[in-house]
Amino acid sequence: MAVRVANSLPRLAEVLNMRTTYYQSTLTRLGVSTWDGHDERAAAHLVCVEDGRLVGSIRVRFNVGSDTELHDDFGCPDQLVPEGGLPFFTFGRELVVPDRRGSGVSLALVHAACMWCRARSEVDTLRVVTLQQYAEWAQRLGVRPLTCVLPLGPARVPVVVMGGEVSHVLDHAARHLPAANWSVIA
Repeated sequence: MAVRVANSLPRLAEVLNMRTTYYQSTLTRLGVSTWDGHDERAAAHLVCVEDGRLVGSIRVRFNVGSDTELHDDFGCPDQLVPEGGLPFFTFGRELVVPDRRGSGVSLALVHAACMWCRARSEVDTLRVVTLQQYAEWAQRLGVRPLTCVLPLGPARVPVVVMGGEVSHVLDHAARHLPAANWSVIA
């Protein structure tokens, strides 16, 4: 398995197909589209590939001021964005196909997302919106809840906004990769 940037139209189409196939009902319940303007113009998509097949993906987005999906989802979340409009990264739309869940793909995607951020910016602030059921897992990677459980979308799906530092999450992920039988090849 390898994690890489989806940097071609066919690979991005595979990400969209994977979201539609495995995540559409959740996205609909959250009130977000399968592919949006953030995907199209402002995000990097990292994918985990096994034997030529996409088995996971994560969206990484650089945010500045009010140009953030947090504003789209939560209105004006002044307590969720850094003071003074400082830039930050968001990780989102993380997905692992059902037959590869629990195999460390999520961990590898998060690690790769942090590496991608480090290679492109000195910005260290990170925000993640996670389903409530995954908040504990996210905390083990070094982010902390910034909100109580919030209802999102027409189905009022319980989510938690988490915050932390890219460098801290990178360290946590790197420590956990060997236990999940993953290694990093630079």
